Amino acid sequence: MDRKTYRKIYNKNWRKNNKEKWRGLLKKWKKNNPEKVKEMFRNWRRANLEKVRETKRIWEKKNPEKVKRHRKKWKSKNQDKIKQERARRRGAKGLHMQTEWETLKAQYNWTCPACHRSEPEIKLTEDHIIPISKGGSNNIENIQPLCKGCNSRKYTKIIKYNLDFLTHS
Repeated sequence: MDRKTYRKIYNKNWRKNNKEKWRGLLKKWKKNNPEKVKEMFRNWRRANLEKVRETKRIWEKKNPEKVKRHRKKWKSKNQDKIKQERARRRGAKGLHMQTEWETLKAQYNWTCPACHRSEPEIKLTEDHIIPISKGGSNNIENIQPLCKGCNSRKYTKIIKYNLDFLTHS
C-alpha cells in the first residue's frame, strides 16, 4: 500500500474514532477559512447540480406553505427586480429604482395628474409616457404616476400630464 492510500485510511479511521474532536477542529477551520468554505460549497454545488435541484424539488413539494411564504417575502423585498424583468421581457430599454419612483410620486404630491385624486383614496401606478410597445424606455424620465383607472384609459396613447395642476390648488 502506498503512503497516500495509507494516510487516507488512517485519517478516515481517526475521524471515526474521534468524532467530537474532529467536529471541533472542523468547526474551528471553517470559522478561520470562510472564503475557502464558500468556494468548496460552490464547487460542490456545480459538480452536483442535478442532485441539488432534485433535493430542492422534493423539499418544495413537502413544504408548500414555507415555499409560498418565502416567495411572498422575496417578492415584497424585490419589487425593483420584478418590475425590471417584466419591462425587459416586453422589450424596454433602461430601468429605474423604487426610490426614484417614490421621489416621482412625491413630486406629484401623491396625486394623479389626470383626475387629481390623491393617495390613499387611489393607488398610483407607473405609467410609461411613451408606451414600451411604441419604443418607450423604462427610465424614470419616461414614467409618470397615474391612478389605475387613468392609466387604463390612457392605454397606449402618448400623453404627458403636467405638474401645473399642483400650482393652481
